[in-house]
Amino acid sequence: MREIRQLKYRNFNSTIRLYHFSAHRITLAEFKRSWAARHKYYSHSGIVDDTFKNDPVTEGDEIPPGCLEVAYLPRVFQNGGSAIGIRSANSIHWFCFRKSANSLIDNAIDLHSEPLFDMVASVEKNPEDYYGSEHWRWYESLRACQEAHMGQVCEK
Repeated sequence: MREIRQLKYRNFNSTIRLYHFSAHRITLAEFKRSWAARHKYYSHSGIVDDTFKNDPVTEGDEIPPGCLEVAYLPRVFQNGGSAIGIRSANSIHWFCFRKSANSLIDNAIDLHSEPLFDMVASVEKNPEDYYGSEHWRWYESLRACQEAHMGQVCEK
């Protein structure tokens, strides 16, 4: 398998989309098991510590019961690859793709044909608040995962 390389932050200008994942309708473990087999551009996955876990939650930004927060980083890898990070139990599960994973998020449904992902926000890159911003922190979490596993985020 060919390694995919993350862009430098200065070159990563895509808007990060945030979703709520309906983990009460399908478990994260069930979704992970079928993910690689269902998406032809799946590359690898891994887990890192949740760097957002101690952040205070702004009123109105609460994650509903039975849901997990998800970040989609489009075009974060060279050649247009993307990543999806799912926050769960003090960790972030990263799924990396050689190309866009838009279709996976847009078409993921449960057994009753209900969407599993609900878009709740988008995070733009702010050139005036580069480091420490939410956009940068999602990017850095993925980078830490890539580094921790020497470029191949551990699980195939």
